[in-house]
Amino acid sequence: MKVISSKQTAGLVRDCWTVSTSGFTGSGHPEGLSAAIENRFLETGHPRALLRVQRPIVNPDAVVSHGEQFDFYDDGGLDLAFLALTQVDVQGNVNVYRFGTRIAGIGGFVNITQTSKEVVFMGSLTAKGLEVEAADGRLRVRRERAVFEMRGGRLTLTEIAPGIDLEREVRAQIAPGVGVAEDLKTMDARIFRAQPVLRRP
Repeated sequence: MKVISSKQTAGLVRDCWTVSTSGFTGSGHPEGLSAAIENRFLETGHPRALLRVQRPIVNPDAVVSHGEQFDFYDDGGLDLAFLALTQVDVQGNVNVYRFGTRIAGIGGFVNITQTSKEVVFMGSLTAKGLEVEAADGRLRVRRERAVFEMRGGRLTLTEIAPGIDLEREVRAQIAPGVGVAEDLKTMDARIFRAQPVLRRP
């Protein structure tokens, strides 16, 4: 499991892939990702021939039944799935259904996550709304500030945004027990600039 920014995520999408950006109802759709994919396409012309399995849209290319869509998921039709998360714990367990005392249900979460070739979760480090200003390759007001991966069975911080204070702005905001990688890196400064970020070969 890896938790990354929407701009980084858009850079992962390849031409001709089949991608899910939410469950079958659109609940939990990561809006920032849609904008990042659109911006990348407008700036670079990629990704091309992308099949997005997503929330209901106007003028769709195809409409399939609920059962057929789940058959598609269950048969491994997705190359890549982007899903929003509410919480993730130290062991990598992801909460996508309970918001305080309100239970939203899991929708197609299990079907999508268990059969997609790759899954990327996106979410906020804290639930508090933060504004973002990225300029000159540095993050000025923080939102996309860290990347986490599962390493050795526990959630591990592997990258932080340029200009982030590790102790105050990351460690103080996360649960005890989350690891910090010995090879902790600074996130690619290109994701905090206006230019598109292309996937590395």
